[in-house]
Amino acid sequence: MTAPTSQTSKELGRALQRDLETLARTAPVPPASAVWFRAERRARLEAIRRADQPIWLAERLALVGGGVVAGWLGNALLPWFREQDLLTRLGSSATSTAGAMGHLPLTVLGLSLVGAIGASIAVLVATAGER
Repeated sequence: MTAPTSQTSKELGRALQRDLETLARTAPVPPASAVWFRAERRARLEAIRRADQPIWLAERLALVGGGVVAGWLGNALLPWFREQDLLTRLGSSATSTAGAMGHLPLTVLGLSLVGAIGASIAVLVATAGER
């Protein structure tokens, strides 16, 4: 196959121009209701996109903030865990029920944080396809 010459390119351009003019003359004009519907839909989608931008940003900031707070809380509580020797006691199966009940508030707090972060991530993943 050889490259088209200048003459062939000009002929092709003229043929395409004729086709365009023919199609433009014979193309049906869509009904006004269809044009209106498309314009309204486009305007609605654009408004939704503009309104969604701050929400998207707030979700990301909340996720980052939750991660920072969880990291800070973990860093702040780690010395206390070591001081109380909780890390070894929690891993031990020999803990008594009374000893385990003493750690219930801390466990509930930890599970709440993990649940909140997990729920935030789940919501972000679930709504990612809608944008």
